Amino acid sequence: MLDVYTDWCGWCKKLDRDVYGDDQVSQIPEREVRRVKLNAEDASNITYKNKTYSKIDFAKSFGVRLPTIIFFESNVMHQLCWGLCRRR
Repeated sequence: MLDVYTDWCGWCKKLDRDVYGDDQVSQIPEREVRRVKLNAEDASNITYKNKTYSKIDFAKSFGVRLPTIIFFESNVMHQLCWGLCRRR
């Protein structure tokens, strides 16, 4: 699970506090859902499917609006948006 956020995003902070901070959510085992946070304004690089992106470009490639959660399963991607999402 990729949690895309920025430091200034109020809804991202609400998601952290009210959802991820919930006792039931925090008890989900890491083997079931691994949560990775990605700052959409961070210029450092990451590699996805053997291609290197800045975190900024990676977020843009998915048409991310904030906050966005992306679930990756094998060859399937599910994207949940609370902001505006670009249609694919």
